[in-house]
Amino acid sequence: MGGLLDTYRDFALRIYLGIKNVSSNNVDPSFMPPQLKVVLGPWKHSWPEDSNLNPKFNGRADAVRWFNKWLRPANPNDTDLHLEDEVECNFFMRDYVPPSEDTTVIPGEWRSEVKFPPESLQNTQYFLTNSHTLQTNDTSISSIKTNFHSLRYKATVGTEMGIVGADMTPNMASMDKDCLTYDSQPFKTTNRILGFPKVSLLIKESCYATCKYIMFYCCVFYSLEI
Repeated sequence: MGGLLDTYRDFALRIYLGIKNVSSNNVDPSFMPPQLKVVLGPWKHSWPEDSNLNPKFNGRADAVRWFNKWLRPANPNDTDLHLEDEVECNFFMRDYVPPSEDTTVIPGEWRSEVKFPPESLQNTQYFLTNSHTLQTNDTSISSIKTNFHSLRYKATVGTEMGIVGADMTPNMASMDKDCLTYDSQPFKTTNRILGFPKVSLLIKESCYATCKYIMFYCCVFYSLEI
C-alpha cells in the first residue's frame, strides 16, 4: 500500500515486482507463489484514511481483511473468503489538477489490473533535442552527442518542491528560466500514463569541486487529457 504523493511513492510497486520476479524464476516444484495485492492512491506519507487529501481509502480495514485471510487459521464462518479472486493491482489514475498547495481533492478514478505491467501498456521513448523539444524519433541523436546544454548552478532552484519531494507543489513555471526544460508536442487525445519513467542523461561538470548527481526514478499514475 503506497501513496503517490509520498517520498517513497514507488516502494510498494517495486516490492510487488521484486516478489513477482523471484516467483517466476523459482524452479522448485513445491514452491507456492505468494498472494499479492498492491494499492496506490493519492496520499502522502500516512495511512490512506488519515490523509488530508481526498479521495481517502480505509487502508486499515483492507489490511485486516488480508491478514484475516492469509495469516489466521481458516474460519468456516468467515463469509469474506474470496480475496484470491480479486485483482492484484489497484491504482488511482489522477486527472489534471492545477498546481496548488491548497488542493484537497485529487480528481481521477480507480483502475484495477490483473497484474503489473498490464498487457495493454505501451512504452514511448522520447529524445531530447537541441531546440529543447522532445521527439519520438532519434534523427537528431548525432548532433546531440556533440552539443551540450549548460545550466548555471543556483542552489535555490528546485526547493519549491519541498524538503522531501512530496506533497502538493505550487506552480513552478516561473522557475523554468533557471532550469533545462524540454517539451513535447501537445497531445491530441486522452492518454493514460502508468508506470516508471526512466531518464538517461550524459552529464559533465565544469567546476573543480566534486559533484554528485542523483537521478530520482518515480512512478507516475496519471490521466492526461488535453
